[in-house]
Amino acid sequence: ADLGAFVALSGRFDQIISFDGNSAQSVNNFAVWVPSRNNWLENLDLPTISLQGILTAYAELKDDEPQLFAGSVSSFDISTTGAVQIEENNQLHAFVPDINLPRSFLGTNKRKFMWKRQTTTNLTNGVTGVITGMFYEENNFNLTILAGSFSARASTGTELDNLVIIDGGNNHEVSGISGGIESSSIIKTVGVSSTTNDLFVGGILGGKAGSNVVNGLAVLTLPGATFADPQPPALAGTSVTVNAIAPQPSSPSVFVGGSFDRAGELPCEALCLYDASEKRWRLAANDFSGTVTLLEWIDTTHLLVAGDLTINNTQTRLALYDATGGFFMSTASAADAPSGSITAMTPATANGSAAFLATTSEDGNSLLHKYDGASWMQLTRIGRPR
Repeated sequence: ADLGAFVALSGRFDQIISFDGNSAQSVNNFAVWVPSRNNWLENLDLPTISLQGILTAYAELKDDEPQLFAGSVSSFDISTTGAVQIEENNQLHAFVPDINLPRSFLGTNKRKFMWKRQTTTNLTNGVTGVITGMFYEENNFNLTILAGSFSARASTGTELDNLVIIDGGNNHEVSGISGGIESSSIIKTVGVSSTTNDLFVGGILGGKAGSNVVNGLAVLTLPGATFADPQPPALAGTSVTVNAIAPQPSSPSVFVGGSFDRAGELPCEALCLYDASEKRWRLAANDFSGTVTLLEWIDTTHLLVAGDLTINNTQTRLALYDATGGFFMSTASAADAPSGSITAMTPATANGSAAFLATTSEDGNSLLHKYDGASWMQLTRIGRPR
């Protein structure tokens, strides 16, 4: 859009105050006033670059050449909240939040999507927006799945809560959860069993799927996102949360990790597997307890498990599980193990003997650690949120 001239302001501030029906906007020391629209750029539903920090110098080069910004700044090609998508041609696309009318993706391949961010404030940890997502392209599907804590609207106009499924094989039709699950639920993880095409969603969930009680985990059939019947017997515990879902490749087994004591009547604390074909829970391992934060498959039979774990009376934060034998092959050394909340994990070797972990400490610092198969080392301090 042609905005004409604009005025950029940089300094030490973190908010644009509300005015004339525009809600307050969080910013990071930088804001742009657009005289032609009599509004802040941050209030306009337009694709823009992201620029944050304190700007001390600016220069325009020749026509059609990049502009130069200098100071304590960070910039990105696009500014968006909610979710973004990178396609094969490296085009970056954005879901535009906080609107009720159809808006298109940015870029060359236009796709319609209706979106508005949830404004509920009494959610656990204050989490709102898209938390997790995935593409599912097996069995001739072409689905984009986004989940978290938000509200959206289906292609039919139905209000959706916390989950949307965009069907790229059906004119990008939007479906999701409408009713049953409490709208205040938070979906933290998703996974699809390619054996049954069942979508597993987990997090802080409550409510009913048909006549089935839901607590932490629900299963939907694809592509239409209807509740599967039957549902897995409900998880139970003092404060049930599902943090990770890991469908085993080429298998109907779906591993579920988090904070819980039982799955139905089966006592499997923190880690349990659900057989999507036989529709029943199975015990994953003996002498296992704690809280599972992340699950990552190394290959078709070996699973990395991270969290606050106790295996055979030994405390650890990282372990390698053999799904064929149903036992833990190895556990990471407890000496110098990282503290804080685990936020990300990735293998450092092909066989899973080493791994990288990202954590957030109590004082808000983000830290990167490596386990080399024998000991832990802290690689760097990533930075503290402002």
